[in-house]
Amino acid sequence: YVSSRWALRGLHEALRMDLVGTGLQSCHVVLGKVSSEYFERNPDSEAYIPGIASVIPVSTPDQAAAVVVSAIERPRAQILRPFTLLAFRWLQVVAPWLVRWFVVLTGAKHPTR
Repeated sequence: YVSSRWALRGLHEALRMDLVGTGLQSCHVVLGKVSSEYFERNPDSEAYIPGIASVIPVSTPDQAAAVVVSAIERPRAQILRPFTLLAFRWLQVVAPWLVRWFVVLTGAKHPTR
């Protein structure tokens, strides 16, 4: 999952550069957890969400759709929602070591061999 998210971010950045001067734009929409059927259909996946993410409010599908609509109506390079996710992004810019520490501390634990 994380690899695909980074790939999507890379695709977005490449598109932004390729689309300069065309009148088209790319917007990278980053959402926190959305209350959808995803976790019902993938029950083990929730165990891999770092515990620190519990401070980020869960969005409804309608709230997620509203963010996408706002990106279409008012294009910008990146949208992070909810606000708590944006705050974590700024913390990652200022103190990446601290964010890594929190994610590792509260993340999924893998058994040692």
